[in-house]
Amino acid sequence: NCQVPVFTAIELRKQVDVKDIAALKIESIRQAFGRWMDVPEVWKPQTRETADHSLPATVAMALLDGTITPKMMEEGRFKDADTLANEAARIYGEIGGGANLMLAPLSLLSHSYFGREDWGNALKQLDRMRSLIEAADDVSRRVFRGSAETAIVLVKGGRVEQGLRMAQTTLADMLRNFGKDPPRTAEVRGAHAIALAASGQDEVALREFAEATRVMLSPEAAVIDVDGSALQRIKRRVIIEAYIELLARVRDGDVVRKLGIDPAGEAFRLADAARAGSVQKALAASAVRADRKST
Repeated sequence: NCQVPVFTAIELRKQVDVKDIAALKIESIRQAFGRWMDVPEVWKPQTRETADHSLPATVAMALLDGTITPKMMEEGRFKDADTLANEAARIYGEIGGGANLMLAPLSLLSHSYFGREDWGNALKQLDRMRSLIEAADDVSRRVFRGSAETAIVLVKGGRVEQGLRMAQTTLADMLRNFGKDPPRTAEVRGAHAIALAASGQDEVALREFAEATRVMLSPEAAVIDVDGSALQRIKRRVIIEAYIELLARVRDGDVVRKLGIDPAGEAFRLADAARAGSVQKALAASAVRADRKST
């Protein structure tokens, strides 16, 4: 069922310039849709087996490369976000797609570098995005102007004050619009804590880290985020590691005594909670998959 769309994509590539394709509509039988499209994993495949049965991934590779070979699967072409995003940015640039279209692949590139903790290159993509944001529409400006990952990249890239300002503004918006308990608000609070710690505001940073991890590591967050992206998992790991690093740095200082924190005990609590959250997420994911099969 994946092969017919792939062969069609290869033939389409011979007749149409890929850069002229704005969207694809693929019609398939219900069984193919249920197995190879209506599953979150196939849209972001992390293994060769998943990619091999992912209609979106195989069709995209066929269009971009003109073929699909076992070697491409072995080399992880299906995970090559940099290549895909760069190709998209190049195509949009050639066709004059405008700021709204260009922001998406640049954001994907920034996320890809974030995942590898390549802060310098992630920062370069943010700078490219900043030059486009003012020319974008209101919706795109709101989406791309501020986020937890953007604030973290700014701090890790050496622009601490800028990252702190962004984290403060974004956190205020999240609290006003969604409240303090959603996991996404907690991620922004964690980014705020990272910026505070980098600027030497240890006491406030410890308070913010404690509140952020309370939500991020709760069983409820694990269930809500059962289909969470790799970027979200990496974000949370970066936040937790930054919290542990701060605890280690201030472990003998007055600030931990003032706040009544046991640095070693808190670090162990974070590790245990993170493991428990992973187990809870795995159980929830299993339940979701079972429910899908039953329906």
